[in-house]
Amino acid sequence: MARRVVVPAELLAVMCPGEVALGRRESHYVRNVLRLRRGDAVILMDGQGAEGYGVVSRLDDEAVSVDLTEFGRSAAHESPLHVTLLLALPRGQRWDVALQKATELGVDRVWPVYTRRTQLRIPPDKVGERHERWLRIAQEAARQSGREVAPDICVPEPLGTVLDTLENERDVDLQLVAYVDAAGHAAEAGLEDLLSSSRARKVVLLVGPEGGFEPAEIDLCARYGFHAVGLGPRTLRCETAAIVMVALVQYRLGDLG
Repeated sequence: MARRVVVPAELLAVMCPGEVALGRRESHYVRNVLRLRRGDAVILMDGQGAEGYGVVSRLDDEAVSVDLTEFGRSAAHESPLHVTLLLALPRGQRWDVALQKATELGVDRVWPVYTRRTQLRIPPDKVGERHERWLRIAQEAARQSGREVAPDICVPEPLGTVLDTLENERDVDLQLVAYVDAAGHAAEAGLEDLLSSSRARKVVLLVGPEGGFEPAEIDLCARYGFHAVGLGPRTLRCETAAIVMVALVQYRLGDLG
C-alpha cells in the first residue's frame, strides 16, 4: 500500500512527471518514521487536493527523492458538510488537540478567536510562526486520517471581527454557539433539537474559552444569527466541547457514522 506524505504545494505545482527531491522534514518522515525503502510506492499530497503518485528513487542520509509518474485530485474522503469551527484560543496543548481532532473529523476551516475571557494572546510578531505550526498540525492530521485536503487555518482575530467577516458569507445555513448560563441550564435549545430538523450544508460552530462567554457576547452572537445550544448536563473543557460539537454535527448532517 502506498504511504502518504504531506509536501509543500510548490512541489506538486508543475504536475510534471520526473524526480523530485523532498525537503528535510519530509525526508526525515520518509526515512525514520515510515521507514520506506527504494522502490516503495508513495503518494505526495499538498493538503489542497493535489496528489502525486510514484516510488522512492533515492533514499540515503543526504536526501530522499521520489520519481513521480502520475498526478490527480481527489475529494473522496471529504465530507459533504462544510464546517467552520471558531474556537476561543486556549492555553497549552488544548488548541493543538482541538485542531488535530477537528481536522480528523472533516472540518473545512478552523478560526481561533479572541473573546473577553480568552487568557492567551499571541504577540503580533509571533503570529506568523504559530500559524505555520498550526498548518503543519492540520496537514499531518489530514494525512493521518486519509483526507486529501487540509482545512484552512485562519490567524486569530477578535470575536466581533470574525462575526463581521462571516456575515458576508451569505451561503451559511446554520450557526451554533455552545453556551451554558450561570445556573447550568442550556441557554436556548439542545443541539439535537436543532439538528433533527436541519438540512444545512454549511455550518459555523463557535466554542468559547475556559471561563466561558460573557452574556453580552452571546447576545452579540444572537444578533449575527447564532443559536445558543447546550451540550448536556456536564461542563466540558473547551477542546472537548469543540470535538463534541463537530462530531455531533457531522453525525447528523455529514458523513460520520
